[in-house]
Amino acid sequence: MRAAAPWGTPIMQPGIAALTCAAQQNPSGPTNAFPFGLVDLRNPSPVPHYTIVGPAATLWNPPMYHHPDWSVDKIGCVFGIAVDRDGNIYLGAHSLYVPYWGPPSFGNPYLQLGSIGGSNPLNASGTIYRVDAMTGNVTVFAVLPQLADPNLPWNPSAGPGIGNLSYDAIHDQLFATNLEDGKIYRLTKSGTVGVIAEVFDPLAPDSGVPGMPPLGDRLWAIEVSGSRVFYSVWDVGNVASPTVIRRVDIAPSGALIPASDAPVLTVPANSVASAGWVTTPVSDLTFSQDGNTMILAERGMYKLYGMTDFYATGNHAGRVLRANWSGSAWTVTHAIATGKNVTSGEAYGGADFGPEGGVPEALVWMSSADMATGAGPHGIQGLRMTDFPAFPPLVQATNSYLVPYDPAYTAAGPDVKGIGGDVEIMPERACSRLTVERITCPEKQGLPFTVTFQVQNLSGQTVQYGWWNPWPTNNLPPGGVTFQPLPAGVFPLPGGSLTNLGTVPLSVQLPANLGGQTVCFSLTLLDDKSRVCCTEKICVELPVCDCARIVTEKIECHPLPGGAVNYSLTLVIQNLTHLSANPFPFYHVTFLPPTGFSPSNVTPVPSPIPPGGSGTVTVTYTGLPGKLCFTLGLHDEDIEPCCFIPVCLDLPDCREDPPDLCAVETVVPCRPGPPGTPPGLGTATLHYTLCNNSTAPRTYAWSVSGTTPAPPCTKTLTPADFSPASGTVTVGPGACITIPITVTCREWNPGECASFVVCATPVDPGAPAFDLCCEGTIRAAVAGAPLVGPVVDPVSGPPALSSGGSADVTLEVFNPGDSARTFTVVVRSSDTLLGFGSPDGRQADFQPYLRAVLEVPPGGQRPLSFRIFRTGDSVWDPSVSQVEVVIRPGVLAAEALLGEAADLAVPVIRQQARAGTIAPPRITGFELAPGNPPRAVLRLSGEAGARYRIERAREATGPWTAAASVDGKLDAEGMFWMADRTATCELACEPGEDAAFFRVVGWAPR
Repeated sequence: MRAAAPWGTPIMQPGIAALTCAAQQNPSGPTNAFPFGLVDLRNPSPVPHYTIVGPAATLWNPPMYHHPDWSVDKIGCVFGIAVDRDGNIYLGAHSLYVPYWGPPSFGNPYLQLGSIGGSNPLNASGTIYRVDAMTGNVTVFAVLPQLADPNLPWNPSAGPGIGNLSYDAIHDQLFATNLEDGKIYRLTKSGTVGVIAEVFDPLAPDSGVPGMPPLGDRLWAIEVSGSRVFYSVWDVGNVASPTVIRRVDIAPSGALIPASDAPVLTVPANSVASAGWVTTPVSDLTFSQDGNTMILAERGMYKLYGMTDFYATGNHAGRVLRANWSGSAWTVTHAIATGKNVTSGEAYGGADFGPEGGVPEALVWMSSADMATGAGPHGIQGLRMTDFPAFPPLVQATNSYLVPYDPAYTAAGPDVKGIGGDVEIMPERACSRLTVERITCPEKQGLPFTVTFQVQNLSGQTVQYGWWNPWPTNNLPPGGVTFQPLPAGVFPLPGGSLTNLGTVPLSVQLPANLGGQTVCFSLTLLDDKSRVCCTEKICVELPVCDCARIVTEKIECHPLPGGAVNYSLTLVIQNLTHLSANPFPFYHVTFLPPTGFSPSNVTPVPSPIPPGGSGTVTVTYTGLPGKLCFTLGLHDEDIEPCCFIPVCLDLPDCREDPPDLCAVETVVPCRPGPPGTPPGLGTATLHYTLCNNSTAPRTYAWSVSGTTPAPPCTKTLTPADFSPASGTVTVGPGACITIPITVTCREWNPGECASFVVCATPVDPGAPAFDLCCEGTIRAAVAGAPLVGPVVDPVSGPPALSSGGSADVTLEVFNPGDSARTFTVVVRSSDTLLGFGSPDGRQADFQPYLRAVLEVPPGGQRPLSFRIFRTGDSVWDPSVSQVEVVIRPGVLAAEALLGEAADLAVPVIRQQARAGTIAPPRITGFELAPGNPPRAVLRLSGEAGARYRIERAREATGPWTAAASVDGKLDAEGMFWMADRTATCELACEPGEDAAFFRVVGWAPR
């Protein structure tokens, strides 16, 4: 890259690309050779620059910029790039630019470390640089550990360097992969300096040997999408040793959740990859804003000329792939062999989304060699998403934008090998997420539309005001129009303030004459000083409201072999043509496109539906769960005239009713007996919970027994050690019962343990045949060690959490010693699907684990209370989680105990929804009824015969509790049965309450 004159500030703005490469040697020396630069890709001109790829291609040379600090003598070789929300750029030092062809053939890149990284090769090769968004000046942000790699061809005193970088906008932090040790580093900010806050080694532990870990254990690409970190595992890339993409979840605190680490995609084999010769690691990942599209860029890495590892960057081996999320799995559906030289691809391992014509994510830009011919040029290739070839087979692009690294490059050369790097384009960062809850048509002519959103604050700060504005007309998407929504001007947010990640409902009004159009506008969030925090744009498709509207929808589902589902869709349609100048009745209803619908043309009941009236249509749709969007056509008797409305439905995952389940403490401490008890004799109490999830009462026969001894638990429990050892219980429909069982530990030494199993079987006539078995371990306490046990309600049993729910848990900590002692207690989740907070349930206290320090008197006990939150919500989540407890004497850091074996494990039942009946219930109207205090009147729509729960909160972010009614329709838990498709509930308002929020939760567990 060549130097360029300074341009505007901030130097990095949405749509500008940051590029890395191995700077080519030139007569001017290293001060004029740039391994990093910016390219302005904001305004690509389709004509003539979106060109036929080949020798006659029209190259595009957009504006470029290089700061003097970006020369190769200052920052050395760099590859990975990340851009934070303020436009500051982060670069990772990188030692794997050893060229495929050495001098004098095809040019020779500068291979050196940067002076800003310092004179120590190990520090310089592990440096992450920070490029200031305003000045372009470069400073050291952080240094990751490196070991001198004696086999590194160009500098055996240096390490292999950084793989790649990614910015986490939600928590304002960075993640990096380290090529030296195969670990992920989490970096938080302290001003302009990074702090290593966490180190995660997901695969085999690092051996400490200099150089990269073995193939299959080394990491390269890394990218944050939502609340997850995705990363690539570098292997050969062939069928026998494929590249794998893994992911690990990010906790609300910003820390990683190691137990969530799992593979998500096996990359299709690269035909060029060959063990011992060439590998094709994925060196860059990028995701669409909605998280449903993943771009994977490969980089050919060679082992040549006596090398002991894959140090050499080479051409003719890299692809760029596109994977889509189906709702349950990632699948590679598209791919491109970049360039125009070889059909195996020329990718250099960088890719990112870019805009075109004001449309974000319209293009994918990728680094590539030989973009027009076998002689070059080398640079970045921009491909429209609509032109991405389906895969397989692997093919080249027909048309692309082609931007050379050096404007002097032409299709005739020079052919400089091994210089391409990463691509990072600053996106329009989402500062809020706007989800359309409902669109209400005008009830009368002349009245406006009402659009209600659920707004989530993603700005990273607390905001207090909102401001709706039109979308700039020069940047509207194709077919879009704009208008000033009402209310106009700055308005306070409900609840007074909205913290980061919090949500709040907001409504706007739009004119009725915009029906049938895509209306675009923006929401700006402001802080308490009315400073602009950030702006988010949104487009809404308004229906044609003088045509028809869907009053209610009912969805019933029936699974089919092979994973497809038969959905029975029942729609109640109102004919709104009475609001138009040409009213007509509906004799026919069509579903377009007809694929999947049977029949695709339906006669409504009654037929016809008169203007202003309502009728019902039922149709079968065969497909997969998820969002289904189609067009509904309404016709008169002669098929003409007609009108059309868009409809989107959320098709539920068609599960069977939740199975019956059992729960028990999986780790139970055995307490020694009181003074005078013979040595080795103690007792433990376990609690066996049995839940009947059917619609009728069930009687179960149950029994408990010891299991075959196996290390480390070598003690044996006999039937005489359990009291009671068996029994029969009847459990009502949708109910649970907890059975306490006392266990005697006879002749046990401290620390010894035994395993047990409790099983139950339905014994009613005609009952299904199955066993509900739960296993656990009882462990004798070490002499003088603290003891901890749960406080279990014999009626309600262990906590049960519905989706998004919370509950309080109390433990008893006992000090068996004869003097006061201090204990540290750490509480964690067995499967990362629970979070923890203080008993008042404040979300700000939400943590992946809880640490407490307790002073306990001699021979006494102290309670420890906390709140648990349900964090996961997937059909694959287990029915029961365990709250694991570790307790040790003294004041200890949580990290010292997180890896210790649990001293107690208390079950938490994860309640499941019953399978697909309807779309979620909705609040269709709200008003205040007079009184002292006034009453809140909610109008609700839902499914007749279903049970729902109404919850209330003082703030839109919660915490949510059961609402209390004044009309007797709600029980003590805020639950009620929907007798019809609509209902009205009067809810109590607390005296002096200045704000209240309500929500209705469907599919409540019975």
